[in-house]
Amino acid sequence: VWAFVGMNELKMYWKKKRLERYIAARILELRNNICKQACKYGSVDYTTRQLYTKYKTKLKELNGTK
Repeated sequence: VWAFVGMNELKMYWKKKRLERYIAARILELRNNICKQACKYGSVDYTTRQLYTKYKTKLKELNGTK
């Protein structure tokens, strides 16, 4: 019985870490797209910029910084 006391916290920890990895990978992908668009066209798509700021703020919230 005592072995399962902290299982919920452990599951939530790994879920948070998995989400952080996904968001960090998505940020890198969006940053790459922004750089490519800026070099190729001289401007960046509005939607791409909005998604980049959305994911960046979400990652800051998960890490506890604002």
